[in-house]
Amino acid sequence: MITLLLMTACDEPVQFVTLSGTVFDDRYETADPVPGAEVHTVGLDGGEVDRVTADENGWFEATIPAGTAFFVGVDAEGFVPTGFSGQSALSDYQVSDGLVWLRSEEDKAELEGQFAGCPGNDEDGGIVEGWVGVALPVTDTTYRVDLVTTAWVTAYAADGTAYETCYLADDNTDPVYDPDAELTGITGRFTILGSPTGLMTLEAGYWISQEDDYYMEPVYYVIYVPPGGIAPFYPLYVPATL
Repeated sequence: MITLLLMTACDEPVQFVTLSGTVFDDRYETADPVPGAEVHTVGLDGGEVDRVTADENGWFEATIPAGTAFFVGVDAEGFVPTGFSGQSALSDYQVSDGLVWLRSEEDKAELEGQFAGCPGNDEDGGIVEGWVGVALPVTDTTYRVDLVTTAWVTAYAADGTAYETCYLADDNTDPVYDPDAELTGITGRFTILGSPTGLMTLEAGYWISQEDDYYMEPVYYVIYVPPGGIAPFYPLYVPATL
């Protein structure tokens, strides 16, 4: 399963395994495979590890570093380059359907319309977007994911430059960008327009009680935004309160 992770340093010789799966045209269960999608993988040093083309069924097999962080970028005609971050196993493995997918050009335009007025830090940059969620146990073997309404997200370039994050107004009917919003609000949504591309750091935390100045310490993730592309998080996980 593709998950977010913290970057860790490792001096051991790099071993490699095979990642396989299917590229889909959306993140929903009704999505269809994307024949001929281009898939590339990236290591923790930011260098490309492998580049392959999916077959007529959207199926791909690509090399990734074993037992460490890795990143995947996918692209196809009519779609925006889309990036994902993961933690690999020590053996070959297959990702579940729906975990590698592409943002369409239409979806990108709709997103930019919803966040119209959101400052673009760099017009040549990428986009980081999604909603913030926390996993809560339901039984010993199941959990539910709730959105977090009091979260903040910040993106950092390699030189430490922080990039402005935009949030939506608290409106269930037609939520649009609110320049005064500083937290995710009732939609849990966030967007960073003109983000750095390549590897970057994402900070996410949330208030437990602003009145009492009580908040969950932020977590830091290393993520991948393809050049001119987008990194979607549905959700971006933050830890539950103790």
